[in-house]
Amino acid sequence: MFWKEILILLGALTLFFGTFFLNRRIKVPEGTEIPEECLGCSNPFCSVKDAKDKETVIKELRECLEKEKEEVENE
Repeated sequence: MFWKEILILLGALTLFFGTFFLNRRIKVPEGTEIPEECLGCSNPFCSVKDAKDKETVIKELRECLEKEKEEVENE
């Protein structure tokens, strides 16, 4: 009887970790608008916030590169 409880526990843990890792692999769809209160959360596993932060960082880096390019061309 004890082995059935262990199998149920292992099955539940497998299901939990399986869905957790599959959820981490799914990317946020393009055009998804994220509310401001969402960006203030402290959840380190939030893939929505990570995607938004990456997009913002990439956009800011591109803008900086374009500005530097224009400054070099103007000199």
